Amino acid sequence: MKIQSLMSKIFFFSLLFFSLTINAQVSNCKSAHIGKFELDSGEYGVFVVERNLKTQTEKNEKLGFKAIYDIVWKDDCHYELKNRKIIKGEILEGSSPNDVVKVEIVKVVDGKVFLKIGSNFSDEEMECEMTKIK
Repeated sequence: MKIQSLMSKIFFFSLLFFSLTINAQVSNCKSAHIGKFELDSGEYGVFVVERNLKTQTEKNEKLGFKAIYDIVWKDDCHYELKNRKIIKGEILEGSSPNDVVKVEIVKVVDGKVFLKIGSNFSDEEMECEMTKIK
């Protein structure tokens, strides 16, 4: 009888800990909603991303590129980038005004935002990391 009671308590506390961990991760995603970030893409240079609740602006000096997207938040850790407007640079061949970039904030650790990115125009998914600079 005591073993069963002990097992019930262990299960309860494990479930509680798991629940708190998930809630902490979800609330942690919000720290990446607004701000200024850098994403180093290697050969393509550094993208500077500035985000508020409604738009995301991306700049890349090396490519001479600047674009603005509308942000649609699906939940605290998932959003979509839509309605791209090119401010500077060229439109990529094969791109469409209906392109949607789908982003999951996987985790935020020490100012680093880990992302998983997909889209409606490719089956590929990529993972990357941005650093919050402001």
